[in-house]
Amino acid sequence: MKKILIIDDDQFILKVYQKKFETEGLVVETAADGPAALAALRASPPALALLDLMLPGMNGVELLGHMRTLPGCADFPVIVFSHSFDEKLLESARAAGAIQCLNKNSVSPNRLLEIVRAALGGTGPATPAAAAPAARPATAGPSGNREDLRAMLARDASATETRINSQLQAFAASSVGADRLATIDPLRASFERLRLSSDYAALPRLSMLSRAVTFMLEDLREHPDEITASTFRTLARAVEVIPPLFLPRVTQEFEPPCLALVVHNQRGSLRCSPRRYALPDSRPWPSATPPPHSLSSRTIR
Repeated sequence: MKKILIIDDDQFILKVYQKKFETEGLVVETAADGPAALAALRASPPALALLDLMLPGMNGVELLGHMRTLPGCADFPVIVFSHSFDEKLLESARAAGAIQCLNKNSVSPNRLLEIVRAALGGTGPATPAAAAPAARPATAGPSGNREDLRAMLARDASATETRINSQLQAFAASSVGADRLATIDPLRASFERLRLSSDYAALPRLSMLSRAVTFMLEDLREHPDEITASTFRTLARAVEVIPPLFLPRVTQEFEPPCLALVVHNQRGSLRCSPRRYALPDSRPWPSATPPPHSLSSRTIR
């Protein structure tokens, strides 16, 4: 059986994709940082590597350069699978030998499996002995067990909040200019990971929060002159409400859209408002009342 190495510091991503690929007949090894990945490569080169660029200490491009110098590691395909939107970093990864750069937000687990199989040289199962897996409901997530995913997220909730808080403090303490822009990317990546994880676990309130904050941070990166004290208060409040959203409610599978009226003199806030991201309030939706079919918003400047 062919072995793939998944290199990512997000334990949720590692566990989810390890289960997904092993179910499909692949041998999977994981590494959470550069040193662990290099140790795994020295011990046994894989047939393919999935590489996150946003790693602690040593970024993915640096790791890719190091791995190509190791015995038996010069030729196997490397696919970048990352949250990074930094085009220069992606170009550097391609120049270092990555055969493809994929964004985690836009590639489903099934599509990633197809890409991996194609890169390994075939579209069928990785081994003839591996039986085809039974079909799973599309809503069950890549591991097929939503409750396990929720339990995993709840267990890591404190560490997730601590990490995001630390990144937010670094953003708030940064000086205007390139230093400030550099602190936005890790924070945005954390909320994107949170969105992906909550989508898999069917936690829509947490997913909507992380989507909204991700879009806000993307907008701030494009318009850094609009970063104000209000920006940091909004982000701090978003982080505060994260922990209870890891816990599913009785009505967790269904969350009605809502109508939002945005009154603000900051252009960035108004740009965010037409997007279909909203935080439902805590009131239960009346069961006898059909929900609206779309989120709408009005903005007043």
